[in-house]
Amino acid sequence: RSITTAKYLNLTTVNFTKGFMKTSDLRLLFIFVIMLRNIVFLVFAIAFATDTTLAECPEDWPGDGWCDPVCNNEQNDYDEGDCCGSTCKSTIYSCDHDENVMDCKDPEVLREFHILRNSQYTKRVKYPGYELTMLCDTARGAGYAVHYKYTLTKDVASRKSKRGYTTDPNLPAECQQKKAIQKRSYQRGGGVDCSSRFRSSNDCYDRGHIVTAKHLDSSREASEAAAHITNLLPQSTYLNQRGAWKETEQITECHRDRSRVSRLDIFGGMLYEDDSNDHFLAANGIPTPDFYYKVVVKYFRDGTTPDVIAWIFPNSRSATKEKLDVKYDSNNENKGFLISITELKNRSQDQLPSLPAKYTEKAYAEGKSWDYDRACDNF
Repeated sequence: RSITTAKYLNLTTVNFTKGFMKTSDLRLLFIFVIMLRNIVFLVFAIAFATDTTLAECPEDWPGDGWCDPVCNNEQNDYDEGDCCGSTCKSTIYSCDHDENVMDCKDPEVLREFHILRNSQYTKRVKYPGYELTMLCDTARGAGYAVHYKYTLTKDVASRKSKRGYTTDPNLPAECQQKKAIQKRSYQRGGGVDCSSRFRSSNDCYDRGHIVTAKHLDSSREASEAAAHITNLLPQSTYLNQRGAWKETEQITECHRDRSRVSRLDIFGGMLYEDDSNDHFLAANGIPTPDFYYKVVVKYFRDGTTPDVIAWIFPNSRSATKEKLDVKYDSNNENKGFLISITELKNRSQDQLPSLPAKYTEKAYAEGKSWDYDRACDNF
């Protein structure tokens, strides 16, 4: 539309100015006036052509997973959630496509975000060997981890984990659990015994490490830093001590020592969605994660394209290690934990910025987690 207008204005200018070419005294003045007029008209023409409010939203665009500015208004329910990261669902298109620009205008979504930010803020904490992102809550006076990341190279030592848990003296109270109880498990109460190593009660959760000290045992300082209570969260025994989470720690520990591997980048987070299992808010000031997710990027010494594997685990008795070789199913999240990066981004609403620009997903393509030598450095 703007091209047509420009052509018309240009033609008008030529015809109009031809009549004044004979009057040398006024020629330059009129040319200047006409050129100025053309510029003004052209600016309005471009604005008209790009004004999305004048266009209609096709009925099949809202809810297709792509943020369409022409549909991002109240009349079209703000593109049915396509323009907000927390509400967009990948259907026809992927919400996390590089060219899909989010522009959240839904007042309900923005209001929820504003309320959250009134009492909560995030704080990145760098410890020796690993990094956490804490969600700090000034109203509750306690906080907990939402993301983590660390890097592993070849293991060169083996130290015992530090017993006991400590608060972080460098963090405000609003960024960590209320108290560091010297027990192996969180306990809901009601006289339930959580002392057994393989306790099966749903009222008990382990004090599970987000980043295991075993991965940090090459450095005494890093190994001791793993004992901060900021690095602990409620984990089902079936996930932590003998389940899928522990098995991925073992897989990672073994692959870091492979001769072709230069390093492993590990990162992920926790999802807090269902408050029915938040038994420890009063005692510890923290909710219970409903899901944990983990991404491992394997970099090679010879420059081969990095290979990536990703898992998502329910924090429940169903988190058995056998399901690491079963692909994730959004309709049955207890069925399998091996997940594609695209699915994980959509499920977690985490864009996983630590991913390399190019990578392969061989494990997901094969439908089987990385294998490892059972004789390697066992936990």
